Amino acid sequence: MKRIILILIIVAAQQCLYAQQNFIPGYVITKQGDSLTGEIDYRGWQKTPDHISYRGSNGQVQTFKPEEIKNFYVFEVNRLYISEIQELDMTSDDPDKILAASVIKPVTETRTIFLQQLLVNQTISLFQYTDENYKVHYFYSKGNEKPIELIHHYLFSETLQRIEEDAKFRTQLSELASECAGLSKETGNLKYREQPIRQFIINYIKCINPSSPIVSGKSEKLPLQFGILAGIMHSSYNFVGDINIASNKYRNYTAPVVGFLVDLGLSRSYDKLHFINELIYKRNKTYNASSGRTTTGFDYVWGASFDFSYLQLNSILRYNFGKSSTIKPFFDAGIGNAFIVKESKNTMYTTYSTGTQQSGEGIYGVRKYEFSLMAGAGISIKKILIELRHGYAPKSFSSYSNLDIRTNATQILASYRF
Repeated sequence: MKRIILILIIVAAQQCLYAQQNFIPGYVITKQGDSLTGEIDYRGWQKTPDHISYRGSNGQVQTFKPEEIKNFYVFEVNRLYISEIQELDMTSDDPDKILAASVIKPVTETRTIFLQQLLVNQTISLFQYTDENYKVHYFYSKGNEKPIELIHHYLFSETLQRIEEDAKFRTQLSELASECAGLSKETGNLKYREQPIRQFIINYIKCINPSSPIVSGKSEKLPLQFGILAGIMHSSYNFVGDINIASNKYRNYTAPVVGFLVDLGLSRSYDKLHFINELIYKRNKTYNASSGRTTTGFDYVWGASFDFSYLQLNSILRYNFGKSSTIKPFFDAGIGNAFIVKESKNTMYTTYSTGTQQSGEGIYGVRKYEFSLMAGAGISIKKILIELRHGYAPKSFSSYSNLDIRTNATQILASYRF
């Protein structure tokens, strides 16, 4: 147990150190047109940064906002960000938020922002911006013209009393590709996602100027986070079967649980679904004791005691809801696959009033693998999550066909994402 906690602390320290800085080669172009070659503190941004940190050859760190530079480039990930003043469509593309707030009119806001270049060509370029609510905005720019936002959001219709989708981006792209009749018709079912829009722009370039080169930045990856978790697990054990070991009630057990996790968001623009893998350390520990008298008149105490340590891999699907970008209630469900890593106790004994004692294995060939189902609910506040979860293992450590050890585990967990 102490070793596992120590490993988790070391992993956490390494992750925190990584999270503090990640300077990699890049350059900055100032408003005056000067090029500053050095290092950019690149964080694999899930939302577009409102400032960047630049470190020159002298080791001095400078902070730049979009208003202060023309653009910056990060070599390792092949990403160029340009500075632009834009009137942004801030209307949510999350229908749940629109319904909760009964938004009936588009919301716009003028900002100076960094636009990430997704692809560039002499005919047209494609850009992306992700705001603080994790709404992804796409822009196109013909030649050297100012980028134009492709509009997509939802609104609440007071007349129809329902949510309506405004997919203006399809009309925008259809008009853009009016010279390419076949391509223009393909916008009807186009999804407001990076890959479909990127491919549409590439097809447009091939139609208008097929011999011109296309420079493409790296596609955005799904958001991936690492974290640690800790909490309390309260387990109860119900031995069900037609054998002697199942004839008495077994004690509950409460113990700490620790682990680390990998959290994969299944969409960058729709922060609802997450797939999470957790590796945790836990224990199943229980015992019972009962007394009686033999037919020959001797008193006795009969008991059984079990103590197993496990490493368990949980695979969980989580759904976030609520309209706040920082405080999000959630519920989840998944499965657990646990394996015994230490067998501390597995005994059954009988002690007689005469002083004689008989003992042996409680369960022969104890089952090393435990399968469980789990479900929970909780709340996330930025990088911290608090959850109440319940797990159920129908067989636990029983290897007998005529014995089920039904384990119910209620957990209170806290986790932190780096």
